[in-house]
Parts: sequence; C-alpha cells; structure tokens
Amino acid sequence: MGFLISLTEEDRKGGMKLGDRTLPFVEKTIDYSATFPQFVANFTDTKEWKKDYKLFKDLTGILAELSPLFQDILDTTTEAGIEALQLSLTYYNMAKEVAKNNVPGAKDVSNDLGLRFPSRPKKKI
Repeated sequence: MGFLISLTEEDRKGGMKLGDRTLPFVEKTIDYSATFPQFVANFTDTKEWKKDYKLFKDLTGILAELSPLFQDILDTTTEAGIEALQLSLTYYNMAKEVAKNNVPGAKDVSNDLGLRFPSRPKKKI
C-alpha cells in the first residue's frame, strides 16, 4: 500500500475531517457536480475528487473490519505486558527477600534490578 501517508501529530489535530456528519455533504456535492457541472471550479480535477472520495470509502471499510483485530492485538499486548511485569516483580521481591538471608547472588540481583525498576516519585507532604 505504497499510497499510504503518515501525518504528524499536528496534522492529525488540525484542519477539517470527513466523518459521519460531513460524508452526506460530500456525497451530495459529487452527485450535483455531475448534474450541474457549471458550478465546478475550473481548477477542480473532478476525477481526482471522485478518486479521493472512493479511496476514503474503501479504506473506511477496511478500517472497520480491521479495528476489532487491532483492538484485540492492543488488548493482548497490554495483558501480556501486565503478566510479564507481575512475574518480574515477584522475582524481584523474592530476590530482595532472600538477600536479607545472605543467599549468594541475591543481593547483587536485587541491587541491579532495583536500579532498573522505575520507582514512583515520592509524594511531597
């Protein structure tokens, strides 16, 4: 799909967007442009206009079909990450606990993991 583009965050936030409320307007103007071509500006490429509209409709259909799959991938990724983090915390806490009993290697492991664990900032009172 070499025709796909990437917008910046700024581009995504600003400007007009075609959606459920404006789609009927675009459909009707395209219909009218065929019936009343004298209202089409001379610099308007009607073939490109219709092509853009068709691409929007086609990609909207694909997006509607892929969105549930994409959401499932996001949800699965989130859950797998949570489970991996929970087990890592269990391991880290076990290493800290056995380090108190001077188990060989436990202090080094818990110290190293303690440096890597993103601690929460202390709340100011």
